[in-house]
Order: sequence, then structure tokens, then C-alpha cells
Amino acid sequence: MIATTYRQLAYAMRRQATADPHYRYVPRRMKAGSAMRGFSMDCHYLPDEHNPKGCLVGAALVELGTPPEALVPYDEDPLSDLVVAGIIDIELDDALYREWVLAAQEAQDWGYEWSDAIAKADAEIPMKWGEEAE
Repeated sequence: MIATTYRQLAYAMRRQATADPHYRYVPRRMKAGSAMRGFSMDCHYLPDEHNPKGCLVGAALVELGTPPEALVPYDEDPLSDLVVAGIIDIELDDALYREWVLAAQEAQDWGYEWSDAIAKADAEIPMKWGEEAE
């Protein structure tokens, strides 16, 4: 299990998007009936033949030290399920960081390039970004 915070996850997501700004995550298919505008995505944290870098949150979790093999059984599950399963211990250090993470992930899932997903989250959840505290 890794211990992290939403702030650390947000900064890791920003680093991933900076490293590959034009990467576009492509959900495998849409499924009816979720909280996201009536649809859910068949989304996966880890790289596969459709998405060689995986998703933005998955890439950030691996950067922060989550072993990829620990994510395999939860690859289609929401981040909250990883917490419940004990894969990650994520502290809610600031509710705004959590909202920002969710906004960036949703934008990515709707087809935004990683840099555009970050920009969309920044526009929706205005925050002051500076040097990340260690």
C-alpha cells in the first residue's frame, strides 16, 4: 500500500500531462447508466493495446509508487475502490485537490488531450499552483 494525498496525486497528474501533453486516452466503450451525464466509460488505469500510457490517474498512481500489478484487479474501478481495498491510503488533505483530480479525470475520459484535461480542471477548480511540497 502507498500513502499519498490528493495534492500529491494532482501534482503527479500535472507532471504526467507535462511529459506527454498531446496524449489522448480513449475509453474502450461507453456504457449507459452512470453518474457522468448518463454514461460511464470502460476505463482502465493501466496501459493496454488501446492506450499505451493508460489513464492520467493510473500513470500518476504508478509514478507515486503504486505497483502496477496491484492495480490489475481494480483496473475498471473508481479511485475510491482502491482506497477501500487497501491498495492506496489517500488522505483528503484539501477537498479542492480531490475535486480537481476528479475534474481532470473526467475531462480525460471525455476525450481531452492530457494537457487540455489539466487546463479544463484548472478552469473549473481555480487553484494556486506552485512548488510541490515534499
